[in-house]
Amino acid sequence: FTPPPPLRLPLYDKLVKKLLARAKRGGKDGGVGRIRDTAVSCLASHPSLPVYASATVEGKLSLWHFALVNPIWEFRLEGSHNGKVVSLRFSQAGNKLGCATSNGSIFVYNIGGIRGRSPSKPNMVLDGTSQFKPLHDFTFLKSSGSLIGACGGNRSDLCVCIWDTLLPSATGFRQSFTCHRDATATCLAYIPRRDVLISGGTKGRLHTFDLTSLKAGKIVENAHRSRIDSISYDCYSNVVATAGLDGDIRLWTAELALAPLHTFPKVSEPRSMARHPGNPGLFSSFAITKIYFLGGSLYACTAEGSLIYFAKRDLVAAEGNDMEEDEEDDDED
Repeated sequence: FTPPPPLRLPLYDKLVKKLLARAKRGGKDGGVGRIRDTAVSCLASHPSLPVYASATVEGKLSLWHFALVNPIWEFRLEGSHNGKVVSLRFSQAGNKLGCATSNGSIFVYNIGGIRGRSPSKPNMVLDGTSQFKPLHDFTFLKSSGSLIGACGGNRSDLCVCIWDTLLPSATGFRQSFTCHRDATATCLAYIPRRDVLISGGTKGRLHTFDLTSLKAGKIVENAHRSRIDSISYDCYSNVVATAGLDGDIRLWTAELALAPLHTFPKVSEPRSMARHPGNPGLFSSFAITKIYFLGGSLYACTAEGSLIYFAKRDLVAAEGNDMEEDEEDDDED
């Protein structure tokens, strides 16, 4: 779940009007219809427009307007690339939409370059034939969105990698980091203010990477008691939140050397869920499936089907209480 964005930039007004006109034409002649009886695996909200994207287990991508019931743009992944979409993200500027599939493919589509009723094929960053699979997550780096960070694979030296989206998939590889030994990286988050990349893994460890020098930063052992499933960064309070299978939500300083701020214990209990919505026979355990910052507030989706909201004032109060306790402990020493 990604809440709708509160902002709108005049730069994209022309694009939105064109997409809305196309959706209305499609609704009249039947060219565009609703998604029916299809399991949605990912959602992503545009950073500035009242638009969000969805991806289904069948490899179908759709762009929606919050005020309409029909999609304003659609694209289907064909052939061997039609795997489960595990991550769907917009770039920071909102001009690019990327999707990653479980079979190791990453596609990046230029939203500002939509032409005609049939969108052109997006740029393929990873084609699924490399050793970098299964793929778990990716994120756009830098403000331009030309670089992406991806995590997954079964090798510690290819656990977290950086790719250039402006180059062909065969030559786009830029950097890899050795991390998460005897484990797998499951989620990523980028801190643009510090130019730092954070990854969480199946063993509950957090790794940070300095993208300015392309060197590994700090390793936080036992950041969580089990697998980390989601990381989110809040640009308003400059705080990082992590959550996973143990049901805890933890707040950290958004720096290369992560420092703990506060823990919300046992927000949700683990339970078994279908790992692939299109194949109910595969199950995995989850507690908190996704966390997301918006305007300083934190939203958390749980495996129990609930949405938990942490107001900005609650987060600030929690951080302040922990800081006061730390100061009291220092005075006693």
